[in-house]
Amino acid sequence: MHLHLIDPSTSLLYNSGVVVLVMVYTYLPFAVLPIYAAASKFNFQLFEAASDLGATRLYAFLKFLPGIRKGIGTAFVMVFIPAIGAYVIPDLVGGTQSEMIGNKIAQRTFLDRNLPMASALSALLSLLILLPTAIATILQGRAKKLTFEGRAKE
Repeated sequence: MHLHLIDPSTSLLYNSGVVVLVMVYTYLPFAVLPIYAAASKFNFQLFEAASDLGATRLYAFLKFLPGIRKGIGTAFVMVFIPAIGAYVIPDLVGGTQSEMIGNKIAQRTFLDRNLPMASALSALLSLLILLPTAIATILQGRAKKLTFEGRAKE
């Protein structure tokens, strides 16, 4: 309030913005650690060499990103999977009106006792997680196969 970021009448609970803020605060270490592990293996003297050769800092950083692509992918998976199924954080901070799929599954299971609907939502959540993972694995396997065949022809 002293920084005039919020009004005195603004509620810091039971709204979607606070749910997002708390989830970012909670899952941020799970994103930072894999990216740090990938970036620690990078030779940062290449930034100095790029600037000596006339590259801007932004251009050098954009060339740095493919080197930590696996760390970024791992960070995405490590945050996406628990965040999509989270129901405690939205329930505590967002109140009973939170609209996350984890909350809907818990609501159908414990309050409504509608177990078939809870099972269907759980299966949908599993597909939402496993289908992109399977597609990415298949595409990655094809890319490796194409790369291997290209090297074999040379």
